[in-house]
Amino acid sequence: MQKNPKQIAAITSVSDYLFVFFFFLFLSYSSLKHRPSIY
Repeated sequence: MQKNPKQIAAITSVSDYLFVFFFFLFLSYSSLKHRPSIY
């Protein structure tokens, strides 16, 4: 696992992007749930 630090850095950056994506998805979902429906 520790042989290729570049690969580990790439994996951590991808996981960070996924974390941010799911965080914004959760924020938008919670705001839509609490906000009155537009339709």
